[in-house]
Amino acid sequence: EVFTVITPEPFEVLILGEDTICPPVLDSIELSYATTPSISVDSIVWEGSDGSIYINQETIFVLPGTGITTYTLTVFDVFGCFASTTHTITLPEENIFIIDAPQINCLFDGDSITISATSSVQPLDITWIDENGNTWNGPVIQVDPTETTTYYVTGIDAYGCISEDSVTILVPDLPNFSVDNQINCLTDLDPVILTIDNPDNLNIQITWTPNEGTINGNEITVDPQTTTTYDITIIDLDTGCPY
Repeated sequence: EVFTVITPEPFEVLILGEDTICPPVLDSIELSYATTPSISVDSIVWEGSDGSIYINQETIFVLPGTGITTYTLTVFDVFGCFASTTHTITLPEENIFIIDAPQINCLFDGDSITISATSSVQPLDITWIDENGNTWNGPVIQVDPTETTTYYVTGIDAYGCISEDSVTILVPDLPNFSVDNQINCLTDLDPVILTIDNPDNLNIQITWTPNEGTINGNEITVDPQTTTTYDITIIDLDTGCPY
């Protein structure tokens, strides 16, 4: 008798698909395979480290969890020979920004404001840009906007994944204050009433310096005997801004 022993050509298996994906994962990830050389396939078994199993599927769609998930593929040819390989998919933790910033920047307080972004993922390369194209690097920036401005923060982690957030700083418009009756005639023996006109009807607090006289709301009654300068400090009680 003559016996023929068949020795199939050995083959290798390669899994095709992404190895790093960025959160949040909204769609499943496609994995497929190829053999070298091409063979007649009898059966296919996929096994995931998350417990998933796929039988005789040339292409699978997976939703890996945060961290590293390993998929093992075993391909059997028509002779019963097999080859195996593995493929890992890394899903980094999603970064969440916490932005600390004042809601309002006052034009005339003489101070810049600090905006900071705390990230839940480290390390992170953080940059800022405002709607005017100004840029900054790092988690903390000092700004002094003269108009309401939105600041956008972008973070890139070690895997190249991008996270974004923004904050808007309100800059109140300059109010239209004016002072009425700025002349005192010595010979008329009458005091002068200085009045702050507040056409925008803002909720304000007024401080007069010097404050000798009778203060009644937006008015002060004075009777200076020489030319006198009155310094007026106005605080918008709704925004805290001084004028």
